Amino acid sequence: MKSFGPVLAMSAAHSNGIYIAAADRVGIERYMVFPGKSLIVRTAGIPIAGPADDTEQIIYGDCNFAKVRAHGTNKYNSSKKDRRLDVYDEFLGYDPLNL
Repeated sequence: MKSFGPVLAMSAAHSNGIYIAAADRVGIERYMVFPGKSLIVRTAGIPIAGPADDTEQIIYGDCNFAKVRAHGTNKYNSSKKDRRLDVYDEFLGYDPLNL
């Protein structure tokens, strides 16, 4: 059985610039097959642990959260400054007077 969970975790980590720890069940439960494939992905979308196989196990990975916080924004890349506030409206909770 193919699992797209690792691909989704890797793309989410890369596009959001964050570590992702994706845990999945393994085995058969109520007639559903759970493939496992748990993994830990670094900010560039590259796995640092896993994907786990189809046995029950614990995976570990080193994550440098201080480096992510320090690297998160610079004068060329800021998730808050890059937002398109002109396309938000009051329905989404955007208030132009309260930035």
